[in-house]
Amino acid sequence: MWIAMRVLSWVKLSKLMMTLLGQRFEYQADQYATTLADGADLRTALIKLHRDNLAFPMADWLYSRWYHSHPPLVDRLASIP
Repeated sequence: MWIAMRVLSWVKLSKLMMTLLGQRFEYQADQYATTLADGADLRTALIKLHRDNLAFPMADWLYSRWYHSHPPLVDRLASIP
């Protein structure tokens, strides 16, 4: 039983780390996209994608960090220069 609990905790920790890494990559991709085109174009595209996917633009920060592979729309828009 103890081993199963340890394995489960490692799985949860690795999932969290992969989610955080994926979110970091999304921010990096956004920054790179602004070097190729205007930041306003990226903002418009992100808003359209969220609208088409019927995604809610805001989420609790802790829930988002744990479960979402992409950062919330509001955070992404704020990070675009």
